Amino acid sequence: MTAPAKAVAAGIWCEGYQTTAGSLWFDNCVVKPVTTGVTIASGSITADKLSADAIDGKVITGADIRTGASGQRTEIVAAGPVYYLDGNQKAHYPPGVVWYTGDPSEVTAGELTQYLASSEYGSQATVRLSTPDVGYGTGSLMLQAGNHGGDVAGMLVRVAGMSLMINSIGGFVVGSTNELYVRADGSNNLYFGAVSIGLVQDWTTPGLASGYTANGNANGTQQFRVIDWLGTRFVQWRGGIGVTYSSGAIVNGGAPFSPALPSVARPSARRTVPVACSLTTYKAAVKMDFNADGTVSIIGTTTTENPAWISLNDVMYSL
Repeated sequence: MTAPAKAVAAGIWCEGYQTTAGSLWFDNCVVKPVTTGVTIASGSITADKLSADAIDGKVITGADIRTGASGQRTEIVAAGPVYYLDGNQKAHYPPGVVWYTGDPSEVTAGELTQYLASSEYGSQATVRLSTPDVGYGTGSLMLQAGNHGGDVAGMLVRVAGMSLMINSIGGFVVGSTNELYVRADGSNNLYFGAVSIGLVQDWTTPGLASGYTANGNANGTQQFRVIDWLGTRFVQWRGGIGVTYSSGAIVNGGAPFSPALPSVARPSARRTVPVACSLTTYKAAVKMDFNADGTVSIIGTTTTENPAWISLNDVMYSL
């Protein structure tokens, strides 16, 4: 029963059938307020909007749940649209969590979503975790296992800045910092704590002295590069050199390069390394001395053992 719009009071009339004495009892009488657009039924309230200081319950179901209408906020969003990845694939985005920073520079929000991409090859499930985009070098993902006494155990992944830090993972320790850094800067360096791995100088072609030719045995042009590897700087070589002889002796005293190697490729002391060569009667390899002054010498040829080429592939020495 719904009361008329102007009703201010209500009475209840009870009638008992074939009753001559005693009392008449009734129960389960409920008076419910009725507001336009709101339905209050047993165990539920139905409305377009509901405002309250606190809502307690076991299950809350809705299309979107958010901590604010604008600015810095977190939203739990319903399924998004279907995205067509290419001519054959489409991705269905189910509900996820979206973060907004409220920063006026924000381009896209951060999100934690999962989606299923279907194609002619089957379905693939993907979980996507991203940070809000508020400008270059500002995105970071940090997974922290704990903080005891100021020592953080966890992982920091810096997205836009291209950094990765791992602390105390499985007892992994590098140097005194107990951290692993992966950073791609202008020099493409990779850092393990204070120790770096990276490219110092890219592939460089040194000049050849008279009597030596490039691409010996089709191994490619002679080249070197300088790299950092776990705190030590190395020179790495590739390619091959053709060798000639005069009256049985190797030309130019066995020095294949002219001018001498630049300072970036000069070791602090002589480095002697084995190198493969063309097969002679007794030899399949000779050695090369890389000297501190940048000169290089091929050692081991004789008047009867004259390899026609040497290979620099996989030759590497520390500085």
